[in-house]
Amino acid sequence: MRTIEVKARIDDFTPLQTTLRDMGARRAGEWEESDTYFKVKRGKYKLKTEDSGTSVLLYYFKDGVKGPKLCVCEQLKLKEKGRMGRFLQANFGQGVEVQKRRTRYTVDGLHVYLDDVRGVGKFVKIEAKVDADNSVHDSRRRVESLVKQFRLTDRELTSYTYDELHRIANLKK
Repeated sequence: MRTIEVKARIDDFTPLQTTLRDMGARRAGEWEESDTYFKVKRGKYKLKTEDSGTSVLLYYFKDGVKGPKLCVCEQLKLKEKGRMGRFLQANFGQGVEVQKRRTRYTVDGLHVYLDDVRGVGKFVKIEAKVDADNSVHDSRRRVESLVKQFRLTDRELTSYTYDELHRIANLKK
């Protein structure tokens, strides 16, 4: 799966929720999520577990730039999270575990995630799928348009993943 995505640190979800409501966005769910990252040389291995019990193993890599970037991801739904977690830890070593409260909205074919990441802060992530019907260029343009509608500044945009932000936050303590 390929997507164009952007992430920004924000202080308050309320202005974005108002904009989403005014745009006719649909609230598509809210859940707790635990992401366990594993040490790999290239990209990221992440074991994602939602409070519903759903577990997914993801391998992904993305451009390390601020602003909209291409993300390439492979994912595998798991039935035995515990065994897979132990296997990955034994083979790669466990990195960081990140806890977050995630709310997803859909609007104009985009996914918007409002993430409250424990010990790190609040973030918005905007994601557009790249496929036969949505080119990289068109998906990037749609994400950039929503960044403008949300009035996100360059200072708020981040190139870091949540595990990197978690490490940075813990270095400051």
